[in-house]
Amino acid sequence: MIRNSFFAASVRGSLSITAMLALAACGAASGTETDSASRASALATEAASCPPGTLQNPDTLQCAAVVDQRARAGRARSKLPPSLETLRATRARGPERKQSLAENPDHVPGGIGAGVTYKSGALRVTSSVTLYTHMIVYPNGLGFDVPADLFTTATNRTEKGVEVVGWYREAGVHEIGVFDWSCTPESPCVGGQTQPSWIWTRPLSDNACQLTEMADVTGARHQTLYYANTTVATAGGWENRVSFWNYCTNQWDNEYVHAYTGTQQDCSATGCGWWGPIIENFSPLEDQPFPQLGFIDTRLVHDGVTSRLPASETDFNGPPATWDLCFIDPNTSWSTSQIPCGASTTAWTASLTVNSDWGTGYCGQVTVHNGGTSTIPTWTVSLTMNQSTLGNTYSANFQSTSAGHYQVTPLSWNSSLAPNASALFGFCANKTGTNYLATVSTP
Repeated sequence: MIRNSFFAASVRGSLSITAMLALAACGAASGTETDSASRASALATEAASCPPGTLQNPDTLQCAAVVDQRARAGRARSKLPPSLETLRATRARGPERKQSLAENPDHVPGGIGAGVTYKSGALRVTSSVTLYTHMIVYPNGLGFDVPADLFTTATNRTEKGVEVVGWYREAGVHEIGVFDWSCTPESPCVGGQTQPSWIWTRPLSDNACQLTEMADVTGARHQTLYYANTTVATAGGWENRVSFWNYCTNQWDNEYVHAYTGTQQDCSATGCGWWGPIIENFSPLEDQPFPQLGFIDTRLVHDGVTSRLPASETDFNGPPATWDLCFIDPNTSWSTSQIPCGASTTAWTASLTVNSDWGTGYCGQVTVHNGGTSTIPTWTVSLTMNQSTLGNTYSANFQSTSAGHYQVTPLSWNSSLAPNASALFGFCANKTGTNYLATVSTP
């Protein structure tokens, strides 16, 4: 059932990022050229759009620097889920496998709760590809005990590429991870892995500078993580790269690189690497209170050609009958939810009280209250200034996520809240219009 259906014209009118994406399209190599000529042409086109060592800024689409952060990322191995290869092979033998989607029986998701699949014959990759997307994430968890592994993931249309995976399990697992399909005895991955393996996972909350808040076309605001999943041909074979956009430095954090030998199948012909952004489930979804999950403004830049995953090149699958399709721009942006679209699943609430108002400005205090039955280790609050500008602040960190919008997080001494406990923070602001009073919300 679709609660809020917004198709392409509506989405493009509402998201300024989307409107700019049309400028990113690059010329494709002719289908009549040889593979080598096509590869050279594609590499030249992509190099012209963004030189080596740069990727596109998510807001301006201008080329931005990529900074090597692999040393920091390499320390992040707090926990690892079971191998995707093992999980999917086990699920593939079971009766719930969707045979119509299993184009490659050795490389198949456990179950597609909802998401995008690439059409056969579409989106060919011969030399280079980057999947850019805003993944909707929940750094503090989904708000309930997830009974089995749940992933938000995507391939970049290659056989031996990487998956950047949002991973949720029970109440305490809410992580981002990298799984590489190119690990072999000839080209072992970091840590010596010689078969497809998890490289690392880390809590989503570990790097606040890689998180932002953005509104979808319904006006609902989401925390998102913007990443680039790249596979490129090299003189010696291929290379996989994973980078995350850093909103504090306005540059890319490169957190993973793996060079390997061998060839890649043409997945547009053989059926490998056939899923784009999906929700992958290993237990039934119908009766679980999942909040909004999805992806916003996905682009696949393959051999120098930018695709926004239109219906001519991709299909959209799901969601389950008991879920709402909150919005869709086929098929670059979409989200789905088992609870009412836009509803909060957090145990805490936030309320604003005006302490003083002197005509041209005001000061407010926000109370964050834990109404749940267990202690929460941290909290976040979204602050929208409306027709006012932020001035002095106290007792919290205020990170700008876009003009007039802030993500507020606690300091070390007021982060943990026992059941029925509260934390306070405050700010002052200058009025710029009649609708000046700020609003607060929880994820």
